[in-house]
Amino acid sequence: MIKKIVAIFSLMFFVSISLFAQQTKHLDRKIDQFEDDKVSSRKIYVGNIPNKVTKVVLAKDNSLPDLIFKNAVEKGWYLSPFEYCSYQEFEQIKCDTNFYFLLRIDKMGKKDEDPSMEFITYVKGGPSAQEGIDKMTELIALPIYPGEDNQGRIFSYLPTYMNIIQEYLEQIAYGFVIPSFNKDPYCYPLEEAVDKEILFVKEDVLYELSDEQLDQMFHGRARYATQDEIDKAIREERPNTLVSLVVAPVEAVKGSYCYKLLISTDTYRLYVYRKHKINSRLKAGFMKEDMRRISTPYTFIEKENE
Repeated sequence: MIKKIVAIFSLMFFVSISLFAQQTKHLDRKIDQFEDDKVSSRKIYVGNIPNKVTKVVLAKDNSLPDLIFKNAVEKGWYLSPFEYCSYQEFEQIKCDTNFYFLLRIDKMGKKDEDPSMEFITYVKGGPSAQEGIDKMTELIALPIYPGEDNQGRIFSYLPTYMNIIQEYLEQIAYGFVIPSFNKDPYCYPLEEAVDKEILFVKEDVLYELSDEQLDQMFHGRARYATQDEIDKAIREERPNTLVSLVVAPVEAVKGSYCYKLLISTDTYRLYVYRKHKINSRLKAGFMKEDMRRISTPYTFIEKENE
């Protein structure tokens, strides 16, 4: 009887080991498959970004936007080797898969009469470039200003953009995130930022929200500030601070997009990236729904002076 019991337990043990081995092998295969696929975007391999040259495309006119863009790259680009090239040179080498490109481009809306928006975009060289920039593998694009107004507030934010772009590319290259099909950048959880004060430019808020209501909504962790104060906070890398940014066409046309961001001034990380279509009812700025969602993590903290 004892021998039978031992035999049964032995059989159960070996069956369990066999099943575990099969599951482990299956799991390993899944992991291997993930390792193979994790740094590809639409079947295009992008895991070599840190080892490839990034070509920073500039015009030859030494315009103010290009000079500020170049300065931001020189001070903040760390992810890969980089070299400058003109748009003429870009046209000659854009099909070369050995290069990635960082450049400013106009993106038109669906209708020809829609105002253009200028973006900073990061694309991979390849044969598809023959069909146009819009056919290249684009990994990220951030709005900088309307095409008809390149003297806007965005210039002080460009150093933060360099970091946002590179952190996102790092996460793609090392397999931590899968490239977004809509190219929206990665946002850090707002729950991790409830100890930070948010500075909103009052004109960035779409609806009437008093100082007292804003203070109450964020339990004393948000207030209105001038653009000058925000610019200074970015330059000084002020600790524990988030700042607002709204990018939208100067002439709001139905169907155009408004982009809304919250960026940390000390880490240059992105915490909020939202957009909506502009129409006769919705103008440019943070909507009530945006503010409700942003303030939700702050609901569970106590006001500092309470």
